[in-house]
Amino acid sequence: MTAQLILQILNMIQAGFNWLTSRGIHKDRIKAMLDAAENGDLTTAQVQAEIDSLENELDETAELIRSNNPE
Repeated sequence: MTAQLILQILNMIQAGFNWLTSRGIHKDRIKAMLDAAENGDLTTAQVQAEIDSLENELDETAELIRSNNPE
């Protein structure tokens, strides 16, 4: 294996771990926001905006993983 291939594999693994870690955090944030919306503290539009933002972050992470894939 070349050093570049090893680095790409390590970057892909790191991106995967970051995604898994953030997924749990995002899930908790969404749950808290939905609870707040249910209590009338947030509007549906505010919750949807947060979900859209998190979806974009996940898309960026997926793109990072694909770009570091040595295929």
